[in-house]
Amino acid sequence: MSNAAHKPYRTVSRKMAIVLMVVVISLGALAVWFGLIWVELYSDRMSKLIESSPDQALAKLVRDSKLIACAAGVTTSALAVFLFRYGLKSLRTQSVPPRESWVIEGQRIRTGPDAVFHAKLLLVVSVILCLLGIVVAAMLWRLPTALLAS
Repeated sequence: MSNAAHKPYRTVSRKMAIVLMVVVISLGALAVWFGLIWVELYSDRMSKLIESSPDQALAKLVRDSKLIACAAGVTTSALAVFLFRYGLKSLRTQSVPPRESWVIEGQRIRTGPDAVFHAKLLLVVSVILCLLGIVVAAMLWRLPTALLAS
């Protein structure tokens, strides 16, 4: 039997965790930057389309708004499902983070009643996040219709 089978957690060094966080934050910053550039280009294209063909621009805006609504709903719901599963695993193992997950060396691990409280709190937050994602997606889905009515 290997020694890894007896370890309840997989650890990562603090230096590696810092490097991973810098990479994630850098990728997030790049995504935001490219997103802003895309929004600017989209705005320019839509302005030109509105001048040349308002009906076609409206149809494109409605389609794009519904696509954004679907993307927002799916990503928010996926995050909520991940957090819900994490909370369930934490509740089952009575440990936050749950056993067999990755931790940073020296990280505080909650067990017992304190872990159960945090796991239940995580479950509640994940349900609220899922509901919020559904509401935001529904609002974005209906936005073009509401704008046309006014």
